[in-house]
Amino acid sequence: MPTRFVRLSASLCLLALLQGCCGVLVGVFGCGAGSPLVRVNWDSPTRSLRTLRAAIRHGDARVIYECFSEEFKRQHGVDGLAFAVAWEQMQAKVPGIVLAGEAEIIEKSAPTARTREYLMDAHGHRFRVVLVARDYWETGRQRQRNKDEVIVEGHYVSPDTSVLKHDALTGTVTAVIKTFELVGLERQDIAFVRAGTEWKVRSLQPLQEKQ
Repeated sequence: MPTRFVRLSASLCLLALLQGCCGVLVGVFGCGAGSPLVRVNWDSPTRSLRTLRAAIRHGDARVIYECFSEEFKRQHGVDGLAFAVAWEQMQAKVPGIVLAGEAEIIEKSAPTARTREYLMDAHGHRFRVVLVARDYWETGRQRQRNKDEVIVEGHYVSPDTSVLKHDALTGTVTAVIKTFELVGLERQDIAFVRAGTEWKVRSLQPLQEKQ
């Protein structure tokens, strides 16, 4: 799985430090003796949902934050630190929200090719989770003064845009990326180019408790 945008915001980096070693490793290696290995992955709806549930079970606010889509973050005006506080407040207001980490899928639907909706249940607590697909690209360019170092730049594209063009007749996939960071560079200065699709959580909504 490609590294997701190495140029992290200062607030998100600080959040990772504040959580301590256990919080930083949760979602990748689990936490504590006997915890199952959990791989952070957003390559498909199933893997994204698995990552979200594991992060909630282990209380890893950093990974939970990364599970949410850019639209969710903009809508609620949260960055890494703000989300950590918001998540604590949500747990206080909706005690059953932590059970989403143990919830099982009871219904699922695909309203569009790039949207998935899940109705989930955990011990009578129900949740509706909506996942959306978003294309991304990232490039690595060699630092001019030190060719052994690579600067990574990446972005998500708008919901109705794709960087990947597929020709079914020839079996060709073409990625078109335009960014000013690459202007003036020679081919040998570009270390790598990656593009793909990730599934992120647009909403996590607790529903009325099942009677």
